[in-house]
Amino acid sequence: TAMPKETLKESLLDAVFLGEADYTFTDICNGQSFAETPGLFYRDGENLHSTGLRPPVENLDDLPIPAWELYDTKEYNRISRLIARRPPVTIAEFSRGCVFRCDFCASKITMALGYRKKSPQRCAEEVRYMYELGFREFLLADDIFTSDQKWARSVCEAVIDSGVEMAWSCTNGIRVESADDELFQTMRRAGCYRVSFGFESGSDRVLKAFGKGGRASTQQGQDAVRMARRAGIDTNGYFLLGLSPDNEESMAETINYARQIPVDMMKFGMAIAFPGTAMFNNYLEKQLIRSFDWDLYFIYTDEPLYTHDHLDYKTIQRFLRKANWLCVMFNPSFILRRLIRGIRTGEFFWDFYYALNYFFLPSVGKKLQSHYYARDRWPTWDFQSNPPAPAHYQTVGVTKEAKANV
Repeated sequence: TAMPKETLKESLLDAVFLGEADYTFTDICNGQSFAETPGLFYRDGENLHSTGLRPPVENLDDLPIPAWELYDTKEYNRISRLIARRPPVTIAEFSRGCVFRCDFCASKITMALGYRKKSPQRCAEEVRYMYELGFREFLLADDIFTSDQKWARSVCEAVIDSGVEMAWSCTNGIRVESADDELFQTMRRAGCYRVSFGFESGSDRVLKAFGKGGRASTQQGQDAVRMARRAGIDTNGYFLLGLSPDNEESMAETINYARQIPVDMMKFGMAIAFPGTAMFNNYLEKQLIRSFDWDLYFIYTDEPLYTHDHLDYKTIQRFLRKANWLCVMFNPSFILRRLIRGIRTGEFFWDFYYALNYFFLPSVGKKLQSHYYARDRWPTWDFQSNPPAPAHYQTVGVTKEAKANV
C-alpha cells in the first residue's frame, strides 16, 4: 500500500490491494474484474492502472467473525512463554486505526487516520468463539485499545459477563496517557495479564517532536506502569533509538529512563524509516535514503538504511548495545523484579531459561534473506533514479475529540 506502483514495477505480481482489503479481496475471489474493483493497483500487460482507494470499513461489526476454525489449535501451542502464558494462542482485533501522527508509524497507511471500534457485545462474542474452538489466550492487535476508556471498560465488562476465562495481553502497545486505575482493574478481571507500553523515548522533547501530539510524557509513562502493576498486570516497555529528533543526549536520556522505570520486560529497537511513513518521506525529500533493499528494513538491521540528521549509524548501534547492556543485563532492579515475578507467577524456570538464551545467544542468528521465485525474470526498477512517491492515507471517522488529540 505504501508503494503500489513501485511494487508492481519490481515484481511479477498482478495486483496490489490497497489499504484495508476485506471487501476488495472478497470481490476478486468472487470473480469481479480488477477494473471494476475499487482499492486496487493492477497490471494490464505493460500498463499499470489504479482504481483508487476504497474507503475503510466504517462499521467493523459488519465484518464476519474471523475464521479461526480453519486453524489447528495444536499448531499454536509451540510459542515462547515470553509471548504467551496459556497457549494455544491466537490474535484478536477489537478496533482499528489511530488518531495520532507518530512519524515512524506505518499503521495509518493501511488503517487510515481515525479510530473505529467493534461493539462490546461483538468483542465478547469473538472471545467466546475462540474459547469454543480450543484457544485459551489471545494477543490484542489494537493500536490504541485504552484511548476510549469508557468503551474499553465496556468491552472488558462484556468479556467478564460472557463467563469465558481467556488470558490476553495488549501486545501491540497502549498509550501511557490513557492509563487509568479503574480501567486496569477491569482489564485484569477480564483476563488481561500483560500490557505493553510504547514509551519510545525517555526525552519529553523527542516525544513531542516526532508526533506523540504533546499528550504523552515520561512522567505519564511512570504513572501508567505503576497503575498497571497495582492492578496485578505485567508491564512491557518498547523503546526506540535513532528517532528522527534524537541526538546522543536524548538517547542517553532514554537509556536512563528505561533503567529506572519498573517494567517487567523491555525491548529496544532501532527506529527504521519504513516506506510510506512521514519519517521515510522526510528523509526521501532530503535525499538521505541510502538503501532501497526492503529485505534490510527491520529493527535489528546491520545496514545503514538512511543518513540521520543528527547521528551516524555506528553511534545508534553503539547506544543500542549500551541500552541492552545497562538496562537488562546489568540492571539490579530489573533482575530483582524478574526474580520476584518468576517466584510469584511460578514461571521462575522459564525466566531462567530465557535469561540464558538472552546472555549466550545472538538476537539475530544470521542475515535475513527472502527467497524469491524466479527473481531473474522480474523486471528491474531503479529506485535511485525513480524514488517512491510519498504514500497518502485517508482520514476516516475522526471525531472532534480525536481531532483535538491530533
